[in-house]
Amino acid sequence: VKEIKKASPSIEEIKYLIETWLSNKSNYMAGKGELNLSKIVKYGLTKRTIEDRQKDIKKGVYKEISSQIKEIVLKSQTSSRIVAVAELKYNEKIFKNSGELVNEISINPLQVRYILGFSNKRWKLVDFVSGA
Repeated sequence: VKEIKKASPSIEEIKYLIETWLSNKSNYMAGKGELNLSKIVKYGLTKRTIEDRQKDIKKGVYKEISSQIKEIVLKSQTSSRIVAVAELKYNEKIFKNSGELVNEISINPLQVRYILGFSNKRWKLVDFVSGA
């Protein structure tokens, strides 16, 4: 995972950070792998995702999530905070552990506001708000 350390990252670097988050979160929610993103994601967001996965485990389900960034726009930027809005092609399938499909959600486009913060000389994803 590549850290973003420059004071004013490009939209491509911001997109990379968000895509890395989406890909790792997708694998984790499907029960594949761990969330080892401490270099680019704030702990609070990682913790929230782990809690979501724990709830799914208790329900006996897992999620296959496909998120593709179609467009991303920088909304605001200061020396310590970046707000970007992405338009995603989003698909989520919920399966029982047996493999039986329980539900499918498809949203195209899904607007998501991403908030990045600068701390310890690197940019990290701090939060996101769907439907923003």
